[in-house]
Amino acid sequence: MAGQYPVALNPPGHVVYSAHDYGPNLFQQTWFNSSTTPASLDAVWNKFWGYLYAQGTAPVWVGESGTGNTAADISSTTPGSQGQWFSSLVSYLTANHWMGWTYWALNGEDSYALLDNNYDATPVSAAKQNLLATIQFPLPGAPTGSPSPTGSAAPLSCQVAYSLTNSWPGGFQAQIVLSNTGAAPISPWTLVFTFGGDQKIASLWNASYTQSGAQVTVTNESYNSSIAPSASVTIGFTGSYSSSNAAPTAFAVNGTGCTT
Repeated sequence: MAGQYPVALNPPGHVVYSAHDYGPNLFQQTWFNSSTTPASLDAVWNKFWGYLYAQGTAPVWVGESGTGNTAADISSTTPGSQGQWFSSLVSYLTANHWMGWTYWALNGEDSYALLDNNYDATPVSAAKQNLLATIQFPLPGAPTGSPSPTGSAAPLSCQVAYSLTNSWPGGFQAQIVLSNTGAAPISPWTLVFTFGGDQKIASLWNASYTQSGAQVTVTNESYNSSIAPSASVTIGFTGSYSSSNAAPTAFAVNGTGCTT
């Protein structure tokens, strides 16, 4: 945590608490260690600034946070890692829906940048951009249907079918069929879901993946980066579990929820 700063807003007397939170790549806090878990990170955030939101004391805005553009910086299961911190923070903000947040930084010269040095529309990391998209939402009262500079794009629409194809004591094989039910191609795509139990993926094919706790982020390969309308992609994987092999119940592609 780089610091927390209350920011006065109009009308007078109203304060938003702005937390600046960064991972171990910026500063090696004591809570980043071999015992770090998503739950222990949640406890740190709740202790230092999350309680203000939870108790209704004041609005909370995560005014700064960011990470690099490697897979290890974005999502990792390694305890105490940068990727574990970042993916856990996204999950924390997902669970606390009305917290505000701002990503640092946009500009292409920053090592945490969302854009490249040309400032074009292609993000430096599609995986990071898509993970952040899962915590974006329109503000109440915001206008809808505003035209974009390139015209109105067809909304993303998707369907996911999850099934077990094999199972044995402590292990299983499963597949996900991701279908494009919209009118425009989905390209590129990142699928995010959370296991209902304590499953851990051992190997996955037809895509790449990272896992942080129960949350899994699946990203397309170069050969299947575009899913045409009415087409689908099948992803298979094997995994293990200790106490529960409960199936995921919610899936999102590029930040948009899919029907199941």
